[in-house]
This record gives sequence, C-alpha cells and structure tokens, in this order.
Amino acid sequence: MKRLIVVFLCVVMLLASACNEMTTMQRLSETLGINAKECQILSNTDSHGGFFGDGLEYVVAQCNSSVAAEIAKSIEWRKLPLSESLVAAIYGVKYENAVIGPYVNMNGVPCFPKVENGYYFFLDRQSEDENSKDETSFLNRPSFNLTFAIYDTDNNTLYYCEYDT
Repeated sequence: MKRLIVVFLCVVMLLASACNEMTTMQRLSETLGINAKECQILSNTDSHGGFFGDGLEYVVAQCNSSVAAEIAKSIEWRKLPLSESLVAAIYGVKYENAVIGPYVNMNGVPCFPKVENGYYFFLDRQSEDENSKDETSFLNRPSFNLTFAIYDTDNNTLYYCEYDT
C-alpha cells in the first residue's frame, strides 16, 4: 500500500510539473517582452544539453502584423541595421588579417537570414555583465550567454536565438 501511495504521488508531481511548463512561444514572449503566443513555429532547433547547458536554440516563427506593431512601440527592440558587434556575431566579418564569427551558426552557416527591414533584440545573459543591453563588449569575452532576435517586418517572421558557450 505504501508503494502505491508513493507511485501515485510521483505521478501527480510529474503531471503537475508538465502542466506548468511554458510553451516555446510563451517563453519567447516573456523573454522578448512581446505577445508572440499566437505566432506559429516554423522550425525549432535546440542543441542545449550536457553538464553546463551549452548550446544553441534557434526558433523561426510566422507572426501576424500585430506583433510588428507591438515591437515598433517597444523600448526593448531597436530598428535595423545591426551594430557592428552583432553583425560579427550573427553573420561574421572578414578583415584583412582576421575573421570574426559567425558565432551563431549551424555547421558554419549563419542561422539568421539577412533582413533588410525590421527590428532586433539583444540580451547579454552573462553573469558579470552589468548592462544586459550593451552590445559593445560581449565579443571580448571567451564565452557567451546571449539572446538575439530579429523581426522581419516584410515577412512578419520572428527569428530567435539563445546561444550559450
């Protein structure tokens, strides 16, 4: 009888934790400060795992035009073009004697497509960083814990990435 009660309690706890788990778009909405819950996920890749949780999560979602209007009003989002450091991290930059990035890539190919019109979101989740919105200093570190998002207003497409090294 005691075993049955213990098994029952374990099942109840597992069900309760599963019911409380956020969907991907709920989590993205919370992180990005917008209501993206109605966006439809087109692709979702996540390589996080292992002891330190390093990896890359990349989500592409189709949204409606109300998301673009919400982003345009948000102070968390900035109008494109990207800063130099974000271009280096997302697409890579070639100099005469050096190449920087792209860090956010799958098999050496940048995850993000080139977007002409839209907005971007940047969050530096590195513990020692004092200003999580500062895009100027993160490339000087040996490791990254970053969140990037680009919203393409021409296609109403959201590109989201969490990159942890």
